[in-house]
Amino acid sequence: EIAQNIAYPDFMPGQSLFNNRGLLAHELGHQWWGIRVSPYTHNEMWLKEGPAEYSGHLAEEWLYGRDAFVDVVKDNHLDILRTAHIVDDGFQVLSPIPDEHCYGTHTYYKGASVMHNLRGYLGDTLFRQGMTHAHTALYDTAMTAQDFRDALEAGTGYDLDAFFDAWVFQPGYSVFVVQDVSVTPNGGQWDVELTLRQRLREA
Repeated sequence: EIAQNIAYPDFMPGQSLFNNRGLLAHELGHQWWGIRVSPYTHNEMWLKEGPAEYSGHLAEEWLYGRDAFVDVVKDNHLDILRTAHIVDDGFQVLSPIPDEHCYGTHTYYKGASVMHNLRGYLGDTLFRQGMTHAHTALYDTAMTAQDFRDALEAGTGYDLDAFFDAWVFQPGYSVFVVQDVSVTPNGGQWDVELTLRQRLREA
């Protein structure tokens, strides 16, 4: 997790540094999440790998725009849904993740997905505000998921207990099902009203 590691060009044979922007952004993300703020135990590894992996997604957005970013996020979500339970012997909680899965699919990719979902839940402004506050409040410490949640709450003014309970402290993922659809003509357009039902865990 040393972003300035001079071994990278040889570590990635046959690939240019440009083609590995996601990896480089991930490692740069560790300057904030992993070096300046670290997990309390190895069972909280997602606290450094999730934000670092999401840094690669954010780099895509910064370099190539929103559409490219959305493609990366969708690919990540789809990969988690298709393979995480196979690779990591079932759907795992992020915190505390079992020892044998500390560096598994859930830690990196579900961790990044949780960061994206948190951004969507709070909105861009509050997400940045919360992450900045958490980083400042937890600087040079070893944090738990509860510490991270509490710092985000202090930085945003939002109660994030339900979010963390559903995404971090329980296995699986949220499932949304369309329960009812109402379509009404409105001039030359249509008004569509959906009723969604959410099951919090699919494991």
